[in-house]
Amino acid sequence: MNIFHRLLLQAKKPAGHTGTIIAWLMNFGHSNMTNWGLNFLKVKDDDRILDIGCGGGRTINKLIKMTKKGKVYGIDYSDVSIKVSSRLNRDYMKQGRVQIQKSGVSSLPFPDNHFDIITAIETYFLWPNLENDMREVLRVLKPEGKLLILSEIYKSNKYRHIVEIWSNAAKTNIDEIMHFQTKDEFEQLIISTGYENTMIYEKVDKGWICGIGTKPLTKKGD
Repeated sequence: MNIFHRLLLQAKKPAGHTGTIIAWLMNFGHSNMTNWGLNFLKVKDDDRILDIGCGGGRTINKLIKMTKKGKVYGIDYSDVSIKVSSRLNRDYMKQGRVQIQKSGVSSLPFPDNHFDIITAIETYFLWPNLENDMREVLRVLKPEGKLLILSEIYKSNKYRHIVEIWSNAAKTNIDEIMHFQTKDEFEQLIISTGYENTMIYEKVDKGWICGIGTKPLTKKGD
C-alpha cells in the first residue's frame, strides 16, 4: 500500500497524526464547494440541523452562523474528526448551540422527526449501505425537512480524469473505496428512498454536484 492509497483511506476515516492534518485540510479544501451548496438552502433562525460526517467541523461552523437561535449537531465515526471538529467549534459548544458526537450514519442516535435540515458534505459515497442509510436519515428529518448532499466528484467527464489520476497514483481502483454515481443515479437515489421535490444542481466546470430532497408530510402510500 503506497502513500496515495493511505491518503485515500485517511480521507475515508482520518486517524492518528496524519488524520488530524487531513481533517484540517478538509476544512479549507471543501470550503468553497460547501458555500456553493449551502446557498441552495433556506436556513431559519431556530432550525435544528445535523451535519453527517462532520470531518474537521467547518460546515458546522458555517451552519451555526446561519442561525440566530438554532442548534447544530455533528456526527462522525472518526475519533480524530470529532476532536478536530470540537476544537474548532468549542465556543459554540460551551454556549450549548453545537453538539458533536461519535456515530455512523446507519443507526443515528436521534428520535424520529427531529431535524429541520440535514447536510452530508463529501460523505454519502462512503456510506456502508447507501439506500438503507438514506432511509435512516429520512427517519430523523421532520416532515418537510430538507436533506442536502454535496460532493465534489460525481460520474461526469471530469470525474473520469480525476479518478484515473488517483487510481494510478494509489495503484488501486478508487471506485472500490468511494462509490460515486452519475447525475441520474444520484437523483434516483434521493427519489427512490422516499424524498420528494428533489432538486439537483451541478457546477460542471468544478465537477461538483448538489442534491436536495424533502421529507413528505406523510409516507408514500398512506
